[in-house]
Amino acid sequence: MVVSLVAVGVVLLAGRLSAEEWLIEGPAALGMGGAGVAASTDSSSTYWNPANLPLIRGLNVTGEGNFQFDLQGDLLTQADDIGLLLTNAGNFSTLIDNLNAGASATPQDLQDALAIITAMTELGADGVGAVLNLSGHLRIAPIHLGGENSLTVGVTVGGRAVAEIAGTFDGTDLFMALATGGVTADLNWDNVFAGIPGGAQDHTIDWGAGSPEDDFALDLEVIISGANANLYADELLWQAQQAGVDITDPGMQTAITLLVQATNNLAGGQQLANSTLNPSGITLKGIVVEEVAVSLGLPLFGGRVNLGVTGRMMDGKTYYNFLPFSGFNTGTADSLINDELTNYSSKTTETQQVGLDLAATIEPIRFPFSLRVGVIARNLNTPKFDMVDDDFFNAQFIELEPQVRAGVALSVGPKRMLTVAVDYDLVATDSFAITNLEHQSYSVGAALRIPMLTLRAGMSQDFGADADPMYAAGFTFRLGPLATFSVAVAGLTSTQISDLSSGGFDISDIPDTAAFSVSVSVGATW
Repeated sequence: MVVSLVAVGVVLLAGRLSAEEWLIEGPAALGMGGAGVAASTDSSSTYWNPANLPLIRGLNVTGEGNFQFDLQGDLLTQADDIGLLLTNAGNFSTLIDNLNAGASATPQDLQDALAIITAMTELGADGVGAVLNLSGHLRIAPIHLGGENSLTVGVTVGGRAVAEIAGTFDGTDLFMALATGGVTADLNWDNVFAGIPGGAQDHTIDWGAGSPEDDFALDLEVIISGANANLYADELLWQAQQAGVDITDPGMQTAITLLVQATNNLAGGQQLANSTLNPSGITLKGIVVEEVAVSLGLPLFGGRVNLGVTGRMMDGKTYYNFLPFSGFNTGTADSLINDELTNYSSKTTETQQVGLDLAATIEPIRFPFSLRVGVIARNLNTPKFDMVDDDFFNAQFIELEPQVRAGVALSVGPKRMLTVAVDYDLVATDSFAITNLEHQSYSVGAALRIPMLTLRAGMSQDFGADADPMYAAGFTFRLGPLATFSVAVAGLTSTQISDLSSGGFDISDIPDTAAFSVSVSVGATW
């Protein structure tokens, strides 16, 4: 019985999984770890800083593609632990059947289930989740309208997709989400522990007066109440310790307390509610934005000061779906994914919006070295895209928050052979799907330009999300001194890795963050 009670509850503890951050677009910036606000000197300036457009000589037509994923807070490791624990505990549907039939638990059942509580509680912590970004653009820039030090134009056509996963847990009644509906449980604490040799009297423990364990046991006794409340509390906590649960951890104490409260409700004859009424499960949110953008760069004071603006016409398609935990015991991961792909169009909403970016670059020193300082503010008008309403959360829109990023670039040597750059997010941005997850990062990178090649390396760290450092490298191969053809490639990865061996997978050494970018460019330089 206890394994059924516990397993039902802990599966609901997959609370908030992973955020809208500054996306690193273009292999030139990616190869430098994302330092592009002051350092961008190609057509990607239409994204990174349109104020840099007047500083670029020549005209380029560039096609680029970008991919990035982030696994926040050891998501994969924790999910894998849960999958293995559920596999060891047996078929989950059987656990639910046992709950409805009033079956009792063995000590191993109880310990397995309490171990699942630990993994689920960690998975449900703030800042745990997953984000996927894809983008592709065609950029034409710069177009000088009046020669050197004149108004400069850049045009971008393309789109990006951002998908996020967030979990939701409602602990009002831990049994609502996976109950089959309409079943009245006839339970009491004696039959909950019927499978334990000696019953609840088998492990009566002296925790030590005033110890954290003793204080928690006393709290549980008050909730359980009755003549044998101390025996039930001691047995539950002893089994939890055998499962490796830290019963002094506040999060674990909350989880166990919720389970005890729910068991009390059932022991009193409370009817199990229908699973569709409980808002516990996984929320999928995403947006695909197709856009046409026009960027303008205006040089002042002979190009020492440059101002930039980008206006974007955007067609956004949002996606919203809620997967209740009640469906997880009836389908495999493959079937859930297939269902999502099949029903995708019915869960999307389309909205047209405009976006506005403003930027500035100053170049106070040009000789014997070049020093540039830039800043850009994106999404100043906070574009909002409508979203399909949900029965539980009434989700109405995805909002693109303003982003402000600054950068410094120092270039030395003939033809600015070596460039070192630093970028920093001046404001933190929130996830549009995951609660209590902020992004704010810095990037440091360098580029070495030699005949036919530019070599790049850099690093970045999202300190807002308390993420590990990420390291990047890339190169550009060029042909032709004036009429040019170039291919640029870059990649980025974190040092934190995870393995996945449950659910039919056997994959090792998966980085928690990885990105890849490639571009092909043709143009002329003067």
